[in-house]
Amino acid sequence: MAPNSRLQSQFICLKKNKAASLKHSYKYCPFYCEENIWHLANQIKNGHVIFISNALRQTAVFNQLNCFADEAIFWDYHVVLIKDKQVYDFDSRLGFPIALSDYLQQSFQKDIAAEHQAKFKVIPATDFLAKFASDRRHMVDDDGLFIADPPDWDCITTNESSFNLDAFIDMTKNEYPVLSRDELEQHMF
Repeated sequence: MAPNSRLQSQFICLKKNKAASLKHSYKYCPFYCEENIWHLANQIKNGHVIFISNALRQTAVFNQLNCFADEAIFWDYHVVLIKDKQVYDFDSRLGFPIALSDYLQQSFQKDIAAEHQAKFKVIPATDFLAKFASDRRHMVDDDGLFIADPPDWDCITTNESSFNLDAFIDMTKNEYPVLSRDELEQHMF
């Protein structure tokens, strides 16, 4: 290995370790991205929460931890946080945070079938913190069992609601802007 390649490899390794260390300093539970991001937004105190989905609720996302790097996972929805054009995605193989343009390019390929293309609902973090509620009913099967182990923290509720996740996922409800990949990249954060 040439000296430059070795230094570059060491730098990339250090950068990934720093990202992993930062990621692990926040509350996290696999398959509960909306709650992970709620807790992150509560700590960071600014930015925008992004709900990622589409009409079919089958959005192709690459570079996720639950699949091989060169394959897409098809999420019904996914949630990330953007602050200062940096994306925080607990379930990504990419940096934490990572530049918005890099995240979009590496996570959402343009040559995917139209029905699997992502839409992005942009919600101010302050609104999300004040309005979001989930009693986790979406993670319970017909027999009343959790399909993925729930977080060890309490459910997130408000005085008005115990569950409103579907309103955030729905890309046709336009209280907040719903953008394409290219529009999100150009959005002023």
